[in-house]
Amino acid sequence: MGYGFSVVCYWPTIYCSVACPNCAFASPKPHCGVKGGVYQPEGVKKSIQFMNDAGVEKLVITGGGEPALEMDTVRVLLKEARAESIEFVTSALFAKTTDEARKIL
Repeated sequence: MGYGFSVVCYWPTIYCSVACPNCAFASPKPHCGVKGGVYQPEGVKKSIQFMNDAGVEKLVITGGGEPALEMDTVRVLLKEARAESIEFVTSALFAKTTDEARKIL
C-alpha cells in the first residue's frame, strides 16, 4: 500500500553568486565568511543511498543557494539517484546558451 508521491528537495549549497535582493532565502555569496554551507562527498553518498533505499520518485535539486556552484555534486546526483524524475532549479548563470548548458550538464 503506497502513501503517495515522494519528493526530496536537495540543497547542494547555501551559497549563491547572484544574491537577488528579492530572494526569500537571502543566500550569502561564496567566501563571505559563512562556515560550512556545502555537502561533503560522504554526505552526498549517504543522501543518495537514503533516497534510493526509500524509493524516492522525484528529486528536486534546488536550494537556499545556487546548486550550479556545486556542479560535481549535481553531476553525482544526476548519475546515481534513481528517482523517476529529477528537476534542476537554477539561475542558469553558469551557461550563456542552451547548448552550453547541455554541455556542462
